[in-house]
Amino acid sequence: MSSAADEIRRPSPSLQDPNSNPLYVHHADHAGIALVSEKLAGLGNFNTWHRSMLMALGARNKAVFVDGTFAEVDMSHPDYASWSRCNNIVCTWIVNAVEKSIAKSLMYLTTARQMWLDIHDQFKQSDGPRPAEIKKQIFAETQGSQSVNDNYTKLKQLWEELKNHESPYTCCCSRLDCLLL
Repeated sequence: MSSAADEIRRPSPSLQDPNSNPLYVHHADHAGIALVSEKLAGLGNFNTWHRSMLMALGARNKAVFVDGTFAEVDMSHPDYASWSRCNNIVCTWIVNAVEKSIAKSLMYLTTARQMWLDIHDQFKQSDGPRPAEIKKQIFAETQGSQSVNDNYTKLKQLWEELKNHESPYTCCCSRLDCLLL
């Protein structure tokens, strides 16, 4: 059993880590920051861009705005202003992380989730042959004049990229509805 002194020393959950609330905006999380070092230019860098963005958004507890786990809040909800502010920041980060030609197609989408799905639909589906290309590269890879470390790093990168193309989902129904995005 804890004593009254223990209770006093223990901070409340909201004071322990404000970053755990997706609606919390840290003073360093402004609209102008560059989340990733390389902008999305097209199919050539979609997979690495996608992974980098998810890591950067996750580190700021904002991936929930693009992955669908934090749905749009109704305007009458008390958290609407906070949700709207965070959504707009994430939208700005996405627009700033893509080339201008791609950004133009995103400008009139109203949520970060809509932008994310639009980018995903545009680049992920047309990347269908990529797993076969990666497998071909893996089978053709030889050490040649590379060091063992360089060869290992190249193969590891290819294996990780291939693993990224595999669906993390398994079917839970007979109609395969659960696998649809």
